[in-house]
Amino acid sequence: MTLTIALARTMLIQAMLSFALLFLTVLISQLVRLGALLIAAQQDPIGFCIVLVDILPRIIVIALPFSLPLGAFLAVDRLEKRDLTQMLSALGAAPRKSLLQAALLLGIWVAAGITPIAWLAESQAAEAFPVHALNLARQSVIARVSPGQVARLNDRLAVYAGKKLDDGAFEQVTVLSDRDVLAGRLGRLTGEGLRLELAVEEAEVWRHTEQGLRRASAENLSIALPASRNIAKHLGFFHPRDALNPVQLALTKGSDREARLRRYTGWRRILTPLIVLLLPVFGVACALLLPASIRLISGVLITVSFISLYVMGEAIAAAGVPALIVALCPAVIALIVCFIALRSEWHTEQFS
Repeated sequence: MTLTIALARTMLIQAMLSFALLFLTVLISQLVRLGALLIAAQQDPIGFCIVLVDILPRIIVIALPFSLPLGAFLAVDRLEKRDLTQMLSALGAAPRKSLLQAALLLGIWVAAGITPIAWLAESQAAEAFPVHALNLARQSVIARVSPGQVARLNDRLAVYAGKKLDDGAFEQVTVLSDRDVLAGRLGRLTGEGLRLELAVEEAEVWRHTEQGLRRASAENLSIALPASRNIAKHLGFFHPRDALNPVQLALTKGSDREARLRRYTGWRRILTPLIVLLLPVFGVACALLLPASIRLISGVLITVSFISLYVMGEAIAAAGVPALIVALCPAVIALIVCFIALRSEWHTEQFS
């Protein structure tokens, strides 16, 4: 048992190195998506950190499983290069059997750790993320309105604000919308979620009409600013269905595309611990079956293939293939390869 734990720790170290690489890759891609929010991060760094914390469960659920087969490949290759497998044979231990047992132990450890993330934390993060991201994105629009500068919010709308007062309001606000001009003595940015408004006091509006230039005035006037479009394009990391728990998703009724995707999402989450349990054993099995000369390249290709299968899962399920079958595919593939490796080991013991 001590030997199995030692080998499992070696695999865990290699898997964590692989996880770090995959984690950073996914995180950087999401930071690019959330790039516009970096403006707001300067004003509200805590809010930006909260948004990052919201996306961590999803990134872990994506990156951790696929780091395990690659980590297993690296661990087996490292052990063989150091002739540790020969040492195991000299000690009377079957190297292949010991490696497979260690991989199974590693799978149990990681599956136990990822279960609460896949079954609980990911749903909670999906529910919290839009609220935090919307508020932060709204702050990014507000942060672009600086005293003494023209803030262009889109192709048609620009805002100029004068001195900023202690209560957050701006003196002498001017809004340019196409050829129309609005000016006011005082302006204040308000709103929440997808709504962002500029409330103007003592406003005057000059509007171009078919009858010529027209002037109007109002004591108080509110203008809707285009925050929603700026916000929505940065919220694709989670879909609204992700906020539901796995059982709710898996039991979704209906035959439309959204219902199929909900069922697939639910089964994928439910089966995540099982797949995580099998992937280290799958990685070791593949590493033992393949020649040492192509082991590392094969490990990368197999990992990429599993990631591709994960990415294609939604499209396959949306096309009408039963969600449970699609979600089970990675586990079935892993089981088949593990069975082949165990059978090869059994034959080796029979003829040795």
